[in-house]
Amino acid sequence: MPALAQIVRRRIEERHPFPLARIWSAGCSTGQEPYSLAMCVLDFLAANPACGLRQEHFPILATDVSSKSLGVAKEGRYPERDLDRGLSAESRSRYFVQQGENWAATSELKRCVEFRRLNFIDRATNLGPFEVIFCRNVLTYFDSPTRQRLCEQFHQLLAPSGLLIIGAAESLYGLNTPFQSEAIGLTTGYRKR
Repeated sequence: MPALAQIVRRRIEERHPFPLARIWSAGCSTGQEPYSLAMCVLDFLAANPACGLRQEHFPILATDVSSKSLGVAKEGRYPERDLDRGLSAESRSRYFVQQGENWAATSELKRCVEFRRLNFIDRATNLGPFEVIFCRNVLTYFDSPTRQRLCEQFHQLLAPSGLLIIGAAESLYGLNTPFQSEAIGLTTGYRKR
């Protein structure tokens, strides 16, 4: 996650107080996204032991409106076919334990994520600030005025220069938002200005 290295570098230069970078997975469904983010954090920390940071410096909040989806996410048990989509064998063996036909997230991975029920259509106040908000494949379900309001809310909840990541098939086109688009790897992100 190249963006994580940039965040760390910027926050250390600014001598920002801990936690170093809060991350929000809004609309996390059954938890694959926040667990993937947690793996990125743990991989980054393992590759950069000299930075002196720990996983507590990168708290991940994962929210969804569905209690059923959150139940699956908190349990962290997935069939093998779900893990085969984009997860390397090395990551699977490091972060998951086989339990029968399913794979369960390790306690190390689960400790990285706080799951909470939230309908962000309601005003989500007192959540931020976040360095990064992931709201992928969610905005497409809402009409333009609701997307506008949600983007304004995300903007308020982001730290200065924070980043909003939405789904590859989504865009903020046609909305009047105070974001600046920029390439983040293979996707487009929206930087708070």
